[in-house]
Amino acid sequence: MKISELVKRTGVPKETIHFYIREGLLRKPRKSGVNSAEYGERYVDQIQLIKDLRDNYYLPIPEIKKVVKNYQKQSPSRPTVSLPMELPAEMRFGRPPAWEKNG
Repeated sequence: MKISELVKRTGVPKETIHFYIREGLLRKPRKSGVNSAEYGERYVDQIQLIKDLRDNYYLPIPEIKKVVKNYQKQSPSRPTVSLPMELPAEMRFGRPPAWEKNG
């Protein structure tokens, strides 16, 4: 699929997808022309994973990169993801410490 279709399917702007590629969160796509590239179905899954980690777990880019690299190593039939265990428990379970109520 072209990047325009990827943008529609993921709800992520083209510039953000290019940022993820530059930062190593996504692999470079297969070029189909000078200004054109083909993105497979796995890009949709990976972008959704990145969005979930940012929105639900508030992970910084370096930590997301670790999770995504683990995801990329897995076979397509096993798309399970584990969060880095060195993260504080409250981050692994989607509760940032700043949101905890005192007392």
